[in-house]
Amino acid sequence: MVALLDRHNLGLEASNKAAFEFMLRITRHELDGSGDRSGARANADREVTLMADWLQGNSRKTPSGERQVTYRELLQALATFGVEEHLQSGNRVDFTRTTADGRHLRVQIEYVGRRSMTVEPGTVRHVRTGLELDEEHGVDYLRFYEAAPPLNRFLVQFRGALDALAEYDRSGGSTL
Repeated sequence: MVALLDRHNLGLEASNKAAFEFMLRITRHELDGSGDRSGARANADREVTLMADWLQGNSRKTPSGERQVTYRELLQALATFGVEEHLQSGNRVDFTRTTADGRHLRVQIEYVGRRSMTVEPGTVRHVRTGLELDEEHGVDYLRFYEAAPPLNRFLVQFRGALDALAEYDRSGGSTL
């Protein structure tokens, strides 16, 4: 299910606990609250509808790629993650961030002294990667640019494995 969502540029926002409990409720035929396994076949359509409703309420689009922004917009996005700006001499600016595990990250870019200056997509990618604010570290496009809720960290971390499982399933078990 997760691999299918990812393939369609959707990500699960639910916590691991909520996703686990959802899967248990599916296997126990408890989505409609009855827990009546004897009527499971009769309630299959209702269960599929409830699964779709849960997925719709607990997932969101995950577009990828960088976009051109103004320096002011970049600062606003970075501030969400506790990034500090340090103007340097020689038309440079350092961005620093302390990670949850105490590591200090630093990235430097050119700065022409105008908050309205344009920051190209490649520079935004450099900043996000260097400060570990990219997809690999659980910060997708919408989370970075629009402060959307975080995606489920487990799913981001194991995206490659999930893709491999989906490919294995599609091939009928002939590849891995």
